[in-house]
Amino acid sequence: MTADEKRQLIEILETSRTEFLSSLTGHNPETLSQRPTPERWSMLECAEHVAVVEQAMLTRLESAPRSAEALRHLELELRIRAGATDRSTPRQAPVRVQPTGRFPSLAEAITQFNNSRDRTVEFVDSTEDLILLSGAHPVFGPMNGYEMVLFMCTHSSRHANQIREIRSQI
Repeated sequence: MTADEKRQLIEILETSRTEFLSSLTGHNPETLSQRPTPERWSMLECAEHVAVVEQAMLTRLESAPRSAEALRHLELELRIRAGATDRSTPRQAPVRVQPTGRFPSLAEAITQFNNSRDRTVEFVDSTEDLILLSGAHPVFGPMNGYEMVLFMCTHSSRHANQIREIRSQI
């Protein structure tokens, strides 16, 4: 992984953070827990989910074993970039990262998300070659560290889109 790729990945982390947080600003506090329909999540539930996934992916990344050789999955990288933010295909989150009311307030969910994102940026900055790290995702399967971080970026962007949809429907 080149220094330029690392710099670009950190920029994507920061851009997707800004996008996610801006989707949560300027709301009416009474609408945070409102669901557009009974089977859809509220804005607060989306924020909880993103914060929980961010922490879970960071934990996976920090404990990912190193491979002897770089495993780059160009097709997977393209799928992550294209599919993770596409809201036209509904996805069911694994039970362990579904909203359960872990955060009683939006501020607490945002704090958790920001803490995890800060640590992710630090991890990316301090890790020599993310491509040598190996892990797995429940939907995308085997991933290297670069792909895991890229997923984290697109995941928060996907849910920023969902939050904007919710805001327009309640």
